[in-house]
Amino acid sequence: IVIPAVAFSGAKHEREHTDIYSSCRLIVRKNGAEIYNRTALDNTLIYSGVIDMPAGHGHMTLEFSVSAWLVNDWYPTASISDLLVVVMKKATADISIS
Repeated sequence: IVIPAVAFSGAKHEREHTDIYSSCRLIVRKNGAEIYNRTALDNTLIYSGVIDMPAGHGHMTLEFSVSAWLVNDWYPTASISDLLVVVMKKATADISIS
């Protein structure tokens, strides 16, 4: 399973006396186990992955959870790019995982 780069970011909101940040969090779970959990403030983070799926061994569940929030009751300004998940045979794509 190949997951090309997913970019996500929060934002900085400049105020007169203090700056406020929107946050954007991406959590990825494989079969219920968390494999990625990061939060972006005024920066952009990237998630990508290659996950080995052994041949002939049942199914795999991937869960992608995105949340955004802002302090002081303001609406958040956050973004995430499109998500693409590609399933391919390793031999066909000439991929080796070590």
